Amino acid sequence: MTYPMHSNRTLPIYSDRSQPLYRRLAVLLVALTVLTLGRFELHAAESLYLPHFTFRQGLWETQLSLNNTQYKPQRVSVRAYDNDGNLNAESIWTLHPGEGIWGSIADLMPELTAETGWLELSSDGTGLEGLMKFTRLGGLLGSSSLPLTDTTSQALLLPLLEHSTFWESGLAVVNTADEQAVLDLELISRDGRVLDRRQRSLAAKAKLVSMLDDIFTEQSLPDSVQVRITSDKTITGFALTFGPDITQIVSVPASVIAGAPEETVTLDEIKGLWRRIGYGQYLQVDEERVSLFEANPGACLFDSDEFPVAALSELITVKRRHDGTLAIHTDQDTIPMLFEPTAELPATCAYAETPDSDPVLNFETAWRIFKDHYAYFALDGVDWDAVYQELRPRAEAVQNDEELFALLSDLIRPLDNGHVGLHYSNRAFFPATFKGSMQRLFEQFQAQSEIADFDTYQFQFRNQHLQALQETYLTTPLKQGGNNRILWARIGENVGYLNFLAFSGFGPEEDEPGYEQLVATLEEVLNDFEGVDKIVLDVRFNPGGTDTVSSLVASYFARTETVAFSERPVTDTGLGPFQSVWITPREGRRFEGDVALLTAPFTGSAAEVFSLYMRTQPHVTLIGEPTFGAFSDSLDKRLPNGWVVTLSNEEYVAIEGVNYEGQGVPVEVPVENFTAADQQNGTDAALAEALAR
Repeated sequence: MTYPMHSNRTLPIYSDRSQPLYRRLAVLLVALTVLTLGRFELHAAESLYLPHFTFRQGLWETQLSLNNTQYKPQRVSVRAYDNDGNLNAESIWTLHPGEGIWGSIADLMPELTAETGWLELSSDGTGLEGLMKFTRLGGLLGSSSLPLTDTTSQALLLPLLEHSTFWESGLAVVNTADEQAVLDLELISRDGRVLDRRQRSLAAKAKLVSMLDDIFTEQSLPDSVQVRITSDKTITGFALTFGPDITQIVSVPASVIAGAPEETVTLDEIKGLWRRIGYGQYLQVDEERVSLFEANPGACLFDSDEFPVAALSELITVKRRHDGTLAIHTDQDTIPMLFEPTAELPATCAYAETPDSDPVLNFETAWRIFKDHYAYFALDGVDWDAVYQELRPRAEAVQNDEELFALLSDLIRPLDNGHVGLHYSNRAFFPATFKGSMQRLFEQFQAQSEIADFDTYQFQFRNQHLQALQETYLTTPLKQGGNNRILWARIGENVGYLNFLAFSGFGPEEDEPGYEQLVATLEEVLNDFEGVDKIVLDVRFNPGGTDTVSSLVASYFARTETVAFSERPVTDTGLGPFQSVWITPREGRRFEGDVALLTAPFTGSAAEVFSLYMRTQPHVTLIGEPTFGAFSDSLDKRLPNGWVVTLSNEEYVAIEGVNYEGQGVPVEVPVENFTAADQQNGTDAALAEALAR
């Protein structure tokens, strides 16, 4: 077989014979040194990969350039595999020093019969350099070149792929191992949110080649994305992005993600000190116990819990990520807690055991807690440093708890957020303002004098409304379950009405989720709704609970697995990493019909998270008013005097990239809830709209 070759004529030891003798001897010594060093380097073989070739007659051509940059001949073994991993052709090429080959894959390997596949090139030394070129034939030509890759990894990143009117990306990933590989492909937004994920199995030596929209769902694809690929075997790959009519082609090399893929580890393997990213908590893992410390700004420890290693190992799963951080999973969380290694524990606070009522210390601590952890100063339009300058002088003049409570209330008053609060004994202050039907109900409360507090007024209003539903719409008696937090009845033959008054406390303990009771109640609901075509889900009076309950309930109504939202914490240095949260259909029995979800400004916290889950499902329609707009978990922090402040320290970003904090989850069908006409006539406009659809 003959190959087109060219010689590298830039090497002086081969091209210049007219130099003086001493200079020629010096050059010879250098060459001998290089050759001697080369002998030591050549013990290990080198491999290069062309992850994709194609040569369809008149349509596509793949060209290969390969050069020997060493000072001795190299024997190159070339193996061509088809996409299924079958060896299709094999050749041996010998490249002399400085020599190279260049040409079409079809010409270089005439015995090749596969129109598309990949190449593995192995040499008995080092110093091979190569280039692949892809050309669109016929009409307006488009082409792109990319160096051959010499790296394999279990984690790759394709940093910029596109899916738009003018640009479309495809990727090629090769399993270089001799056994089957499992690939996890994640579609990642430019700000780091996972938008979609897919899993593929690849046979030994097989290749995945596909356009983006053939791998991921169309609705999850923005104009530009990243794709992260991890595998249990070594892989290599790259991507091509095609312009209009394929007249432009851009090559996208894959970046190797350093470190090992995520691995499950035991507590014995992570002994040492860890800091939770964004929450002011420290984890100390010793031989026999695990201690979790709370810390205030300035990294001052004030509280801790201890757990035996053996007992805790049964309750959590610990995974070490490629960057060295820990992801700790529990059945109480929808996402893992992330910890990073740190050198030493902070000093213990002086007030750890004895409360310190010093007004200045408590003011400074409260201000700094929000400075380090609160996520929404920009949304609230608050200059936190200016608030400090305005209120700090008052701290010097505080004489008693009453004045301190007033000062700290004024400190957080500008923060219009549902999870911001100050708690002292049996007193509390919340600065959030009401919206929509919640504001109208509050105005009704202010206009009367029989009931002294708004919570009691809401409770009474809710019961009156439920009684009106029973009289006007429900055709079976309203049943109760889950510690009276779940209500349900039929509306005619084909519609079920299901109301969640909270997303926690379904069992005997008010502060526990009560998962067993929740599941048992939902099974009873499904039995009673046998034959129902549609369910009206009502969370208009649901103030929240836990996100794990939201996830569990949503799984009973989901049809497709998809990302629902992503969340990340605020840290003292910026923002933590996004973690995406998925809605996954329940494997067991679940409702398969259409769902109308009723929401209102009373819908808060975990009930809003439930709304984020449900709105991703095409068979679910949101009706009513936007939710309250308080998504973040409530971060509780203790002050030196024992009082507690709460705040929102997380960003929740919906699948479309919008953070609805302060706005609430929008509805598809706007309907004003609990109007004066509804209250007077015993009707419900939102429920009526749901029944009419």
